[in-house]
Amino acid sequence: MRKWLKIVLGLSFTTIIFLIVLGFVFYKMLHAPLPVYEGEISTREINGGIEIYRDSLAIPYILAQNEEDAAFALGYVHSQERMFSMDLIRRAGEGRLSEVLGSEMLPFDKMFLTVGIRKFAYDNFSRIDPVVRKLLVSYAAGVNYYIKNQKGKYPVEFDILGYEPYEWKPEHSLIIIRMMGWELNIAWWVDYTYAYIAARIGSKKAAEILPEYISSEPFGNQLFLDDNKIDLSFIKTDRRFRQLFGFGGTQIGSNNWAVNNSASSSGKPIIANDPHLAYSAPGRWMAAVLRGGDLRAEGVTLPGVPGIVIGKNENISWTLTNLMADDCDFYIEKIDSSGKNYLLDGKWKELQSRKVRIKVKDSLDAEYVIKYTHRGPIVSDIHPYDFLYSNREISRSVISMRWNGNDFSDEMLAFYKINIARNWEDFRDALKSYALPGQNFVYADKDGNIGYLMGSRIPLRGGTKQAVIYDGSTSAGDWKGYLPYYSQPFFLNPPENYIATANNKVVENFSQYITTLWEPDSRIKRIRELLQSKKQHSADDF
Repeated sequence: MRKWLKIVLGLSFTTIIFLIVLGFVFYKMLHAPLPVYEGEISTREINGGIEIYRDSLAIPYILAQNEEDAAFALGYVHSQERMFSMDLIRRAGEGRLSEVLGSEMLPFDKMFLTVGIRKFAYDNFSRIDPVVRKLLVSYAAGVNYYIKNQKGKYPVEFDILGYEPYEWKPEHSLIIIRMMGWELNIAWWVDYTYAYIAARIGSKKAAEILPEYISSEPFGNQLFLDDNKIDLSFIKTDRRFRQLFGFGGTQIGSNNWAVNNSASSSGKPIIANDPHLAYSAPGRWMAAVLRGGDLRAEGVTLPGVPGIVIGKNENISWTLTNLMADDCDFYIEKIDSSGKNYLLDGKWKELQSRKVRIKVKDSLDAEYVIKYTHRGPIVSDIHPYDFLYSNREISRSVISMRWNGNDFSDEMLAFYKINIARNWEDFRDALKSYALPGQNFVYADKDGNIGYLMGSRIPLRGGTKQAVIYDGSTSAGDWKGYLPYYSQPFFLNPPENYIATANNKVVENFSQYITTLWEPDSRIKRIRELLQSKKQHSADDF
């Protein structure tokens, strides 16, 4: 055999062997983490037997003897299918992205630690309803059973990034919920954006084109007069995070509706939902059927959280879309020369502070001090926010944030009660503990009834809502609490005992607030008047 032929055959044989070995390695890497849909698993962490079936679409049917075991099984199933995405989103909320992705993630870790999502989860877990706490503990046990027994066979993303998932805690499910609340909250960047526009075009023009900017409070003229240096770095940081996780795009938006039995050819109500979030792979939702104790529901779940988010049970069905409630405000604070006190109504108050340490991959740990006013965290310490006042002696402004998400609420209890609800009264009662993300809850039941509830807490502000950043040196723009649950404008038939006990002050504040929120302002009235007349109009008329 000629020498060149031997070389060609040798190289060809070597290449074939190399490709076979490489293919085998890739096959093992990609195949090993795949969920096992058959077999039997033994554990002492459940109270009874659990059966999990999957249909042709791989939708799991979880049959358990009690609710805690159903939560355990759902935690295990979620981990089989979504462990990497679950781990990544809890890391973001805990400020631990830099630990595995490096120093480029530091702005995101600082942002979420400052926003306070991790702090909320750990500070308030003990306040969660005891029944729900048990479900969260069982769910975490199911996730950890997967983490422990899947070691060495985690999804390929973990191998590529060179790390392993850490223990799942019950508090992590609260972080997942709060992260969803932050993702669907659009109120926080509206104030920044309007402030930026007002700073560039002036207060007078802003009042003409942004009706919500009109305020009876004396803030508007002292802010944004000729300053066009509004820094949008806080918004940009969040937007970079959303781009990194694929939370952006024009495809985002939702719809839901229902018709009762009189409008249906079947004689039964029809309810529909189009809850599309940002595109992602894998998808955000995961369908499941849950049976265990009083829990007999099916629909879509949010990996990282036990229970059905959108779906139905034997008696009712429910759907969700984003409410876009205004549940976040910003305040420009005046700080003294020591940097330790802020001015409020003519008096200096001490800033609270908390030091956090952020682990960074292949680098030294980063330390960061988070400061707080009585309203909430100082967010301008994440990225300096350019000076807004006309006083040029101060080089930068200090911005604090008041967000609904930093106040206690029990969304897990709300959804648990919805999952087991038998009728409209149960459904209505369930949402009393719900706050965020603000959602439109549409309802239908087996008896032909349909309904709507606003799932959110609406802040009661001291004055007219400003669509820009408040002056923090006065308490005039502070929140005075929340609109009482049964005082929401969509409650046409609040319980009789609530009407009997409502005090005049609450009703008065409610009326003032609804007037501010719903009555068309003078500009819209003017537009209607002009449109109803028959003469020609120029753009200046509007």
